[in-house]
Amino acid sequence: VAALAAFFCKKLELNTFSLLGISMGGMIAQTLAAQNSQVDKLFLISTTAGGIGRTWPKEVKDPMTLEYKNQYLTLESTKKHMVRYFGARFLKNSSLLFEMMCKTLVKAKAEENVGNINGAEVQFYASATFNGVNSLSKIQAKTCIVSGDEDQIIPLENAHYLSNNIIGASLLVYNEVGHLILIEEPEKFANDISNFLK
Repeated sequence: VAALAAFFCKKLELNTFSLLGISMGGMIAQTLAAQNSQVDKLFLISTTAGGIGRTWPKEVKDPMTLEYKNQYLTLESTKKHMVRYFGARFLKNSSLLFEMMCKTLVKAKAEENVGNINGAEVQFYASATFNGVNSLSKIQAKTCIVSGDEDQIIPLENAHYLSNNIIGASLLVYNEVGHLILIEEPEKFANDISNFLK
């Protein structure tokens, strides 16, 4: 990511740029922003600082014993897993969309498993072991943190930790929204990001 940022800054003759990361992408974005003064505005969406700054979902009793399990073997197992990614309002009002997304995931995961590398497993362990706590004080970018108050994947407490440990950070909390903010509140999200960029 750092190499891509440097390449595009050079090609486009940019002195600064904005960076947005969602979930694991937010972990990557905060790491890059801590090391790169060219990041002017930073958006951390549904993410965590990891380490001691991480609040795990209630069902995770011991993070050290976490193991990857393929939850996408059948439509039913996928739905059971994915229901945790959304707020109750979305699940009630968008049941058909939820069903279509789950079917798409089952198909995509079946195709992915044909290869040798399981991308979901690699991402699971990288996210679970991430620790960016010591980098937060190095972030100089104007930072906007966004989280849903019904996020069961990376609970809201993580967003509070980020906002309390990144100098001058702003926090936007979406009510009745889960982990996948862009799916649940796309227009509100686009407006909030645009306003922060002004």
